[in-house]
Amino acid sequence: MATTPVYGFPFLEPPDAPDIAAATENLAQAVEDELVLRNPQAATAVLASQYTLTSTITDLSGCVINLTTPRAGAKALVTWTADCQLVTAGAASLYAVINLAVDGSDVAFPQSVWGPGNWAAQANTRGAVAGATIVTLASAGSHQLKLRAAKSSATGDMRLNAQHTSISAVVFP
Repeated sequence: MATTPVYGFPFLEPPDAPDIAAATENLAQAVEDELVLRNPQAATAVLASQYTLTSTITDLSGCVINLTTPRAGAKALVTWTADCQLVTAGAASLYAVINLAVDGSDVAFPQSVWGPGNWAAQANTRGAVAGATIVTLASAGSHQLKLRAAKSSATGDMRLNAQHTSISAVVFP
């Protein structure tokens, strides 16, 4: 059985045995596989409520995307934003770290980091950070993308504001 040069759709050639049922099944599966590849999934999730950061890395409630991929090796473009606010003045070394976890494992890079720096003495200083990466979802099936965050152990209190703290993903199966 031969295939088309661009998409690899199978077709019968004159020397092939005339098994029409098998040939049409193979063609239908090839077309379906190609259509799946052209139908990306997209999702966004937002922080459920204001969250006060601690020095322990913690899952951010609401910033979770659950999805299912039909095949191994799907690529996901993941972006996130974090709306950081210094609530109580602190040390200039105070900073917030926001990172991505895929299927329960933290992704080491990239991390988004925000620190008020010299403004650490000024309560209610606010800033936003963003991050983006492409991840490969190794297996077919269910996957979870989520944001996690912590603050440095320096003095001062920081929180993430809900409205602008979010995660988005586009998955190309």
